[in-house]
Amino acid sequence: MKQRNNQSNEVCEFARGAHSANFGFMYVVVLLLLLSQSVTALGVRPAKTNAHFIPEATGSYTITIVNDEHRDMLVSLEATGAIADLIVFPQKSIEVKADQDIVSAEFQLAFPEQMAPGDYAGNVVISEQALGYITQGGISARLQLLHKVNVNVPIQGKYLVANLALRELKPETINVITDLKNEGFENINNITSQVKIFVNSSVYQELPIDAGALTVQENLRFEHVLEKARLEEGAYTVLAEITYDNARLELSKKPHIGIPQILVKNSDPYIITGKINKWDVELNGIWNEALVGQSFDGILTKVGQQIIRWKTLSFDLVPGELKQVRSYIDATTLPPGEYEVQLVSNTEVGLINSSRALKIITEEEAKTKEPLSPYTIIALLIIIIMIHITAVVALIVWQRKKTGDAF
Repeated sequence: MKQRNNQSNEVCEFARGAHSANFGFMYVVVLLLLLSQSVTALGVRPAKTNAHFIPEATGSYTITIVNDEHRDMLVSLEATGAIADLIVFPQKSIEVKADQDIVSAEFQLAFPEQMAPGDYAGNVVISEQALGYITQGGISARLQLLHKVNVNVPIQGKYLVANLALRELKPETINVITDLKNEGFENINNITSQVKIFVNSSVYQELPIDAGALTVQENLRFEHVLEKARLEEGAYTVLAEITYDNARLELSKKPHIGIPQILVKNSDPYIITGKINKWDVELNGIWNEALVGQSFDGILTKVGQQIIRWKTLSFDLVPGELKQVRSYIDATTLPPGEYEVQLVSNTEVGLINSSRALKIITEEEAKTKEPLSPYTIIALLIIIIMIHITAVVALIVWQRKKTGDAF
């Protein structure tokens, strides 16, 4: 009897498990059906656009948005991929009404003067601007479709590929390497090229390149070695200009010699205990270009032990500019005494005179160190002038009396 009950229980458990498995399978099927219904609300025709490159031309293309579910919606258009910057939309948002089966959308391809030969791919992304919708099954979906855009750029009869590289093969030199290769199907004649090194907008040095002509698939390399010792520290621009058959190529690199430096000229010598203090430093950029987005940390130490740390706001330094940069030091719990501030740059710029002495004093001591007001200075100047005038008059009177002259 006991064995029979155990068998019955096992049969019931098996039945319940089978029922649960069937229910789970049916749930997955229903879920897939609901999802398939939710994502068919939009369609796009055709699936892709194939275009051929035409220099400086603008081509217009039309795609069809299909409103399968016949409901009101607002769709947006955007471009992605390698040619996203070439895709232009006359209208980026389109309103679709429930009674509209299809809606047309336009985009344009605005080609530049030149593009390197090859195949380029991008996408027109069609998506709902709303957060989605709720189906009868309670499934929320945000619709998004892709229309592929392919552009083919054929190799011209004459096609020159150029490359500019800077290499430090030795610590004391910089190698300027210019590579030219004819990847077209015709010989290229009358190639003119030059490499110039600029400091700011002035030509610092010119490097000769005599390319002349290149046969099909021929390549040439021109290499110039620059000695760092002959170059002043600073930022440079290396520009290679190549022209052939009314085509023009420009390649540039921006090397720098040395490390940009910021000179810390002055800083506030003391702050007051028991309060949050303004602390100013005077900085001077030692570089031939603007130092943009600079900041530094201030570390307050005493006998080599870090007490507090703070950070300045971001600032820019123009060459030769003397700039005052302000930060704040919380001395509410710091006792009076002799301290040291170590300034640490948050960029690759070096700091000169970065260690600054700082004294924390009391309010009473601060009053004796306060600078004179402008009115006090003016009053002192007036007193000094009056003393000088009185002395001059007295000297004149004394000389007159001495010589016996009357006024």
